[in-house]
Amino acid sequence: MIKKIITDSGANILSSTILGQKHINVPLSIIIDNNIWLDDNNININNFIQAIINTKQKTSTACPSIASWLQAFAGADEIYVVTITSGLSATYDSAIQAANLYKEKYPHVKIEIFDSLSAGPQMRMIAERIAQDLNKNLTFDEVIEDVKQYQQTLQMVFILKDMKNLANNGRINPTIAKLSKLVNLNIIGTVTDAGTFALISKARGMKKCYPKLLQAMIDQGYNGGKVEIDHVNNLSEAQLVASTITSTFPNADISFSLCTALCTFYAENGGILVSFEK
Repeated sequence: MIKKIITDSGANILSSTILGQKHINVPLSIIIDNNIWLDDNNININNFIQAIINTKQKTSTACPSIASWLQAFAGADEIYVVTITSGLSATYDSAIQAANLYKEKYPHVKIEIFDSLSAGPQMRMIAERIAQDLNKNLTFDEVIEDVKQYQQTLQMVFILKDMKNLANNGRINPTIAKLSKLVNLNIIGTVTDAGTFALISKARGMKKCYPKLLQAMIDQGYNGGKVEIDHVNNLSEAQLVASTITSTFPNADISFSLCTALCTFYAENGGILVSFEK
């Protein structure tokens, strides 16, 4: 029996396996100056960031096509898909349509589409939980039940230095984005239960962000568990976030990863995304 874990590229996972289980990345696309950047292994992130910085035009993103999902599904008997939040993207709907078409042709195939209601490291933690369950030889239904329960224990907070692309694509209020840039404010935000972004605090200078971010984590139930931190070319400050967390929770299990293109597009240069178990 062939089992696949499939994520869209909002999960920042480009590897072909997750904890030994087969993984496929289905990329979203980012359009900059009429050039299409596909969020896969072939992209040069430094060139991509420079293109974002240089452009004077409005940029946009596009979710994976149904055909892309169908290609990823091919040959599997059990398929577990994790998508970026449906609150910000049509990717979940595209995956659902593809799954319905695929099951019409291959009715024996089992497919579950998980709406992460988040992005980046939170998506990855869901995918890793699926892999752990498969390594335990759980049944398809047992995996679904466990992962849905696990999702309830996850949350994400973030620090953004620039919100231009979020504003240009209707994800936040453009006035807030312009004001924060004008007065050099960093924004601390979170993901709502509906899978949308919410701004919860602000600070001038990164040093003031770290304790505010930790307090936001604690307010949402963090008590020293697993943390995954994704960053956009900003490992040094991601490590300072980790140090702030371990100063209060010394046994916290913290790991780091680079953002791929989609999360880089929205978090922008220097952005930090922090997912954690409550």
